Amino acid sequence: MWAKLMELPKKFGYWTRKVPKKPNNTYCVEGVTNVRTTRPDGFPVTVVYRNTVTGELWSRPLTEWTERMKLLKDSELDGVLE
Repeated sequence: MWAKLMELPKKFGYWTRKVPKKPNNTYCVEGVTNVRTTRPDGFPVTVVYRNTVTGELWSRPLTEWTERMKLLKDSELDGVLE
């Protein structure tokens, strides 16, 4: 429903912050939750992602995700997948 208004990040896509806090931190999308919510105020569509350096899992509402993150191009993935 609500998620249809925004493009969802693809599972296993690699992302970084638009304004990096730490250089070279990249994140892999593990999934998107609450996609079929009818109550986005209480159950927002949320991106679940993993820090590729530390392995920590994080989550962020989709609206914040699209504002703060950018998808890495194939040419930017050197060293990320090693």
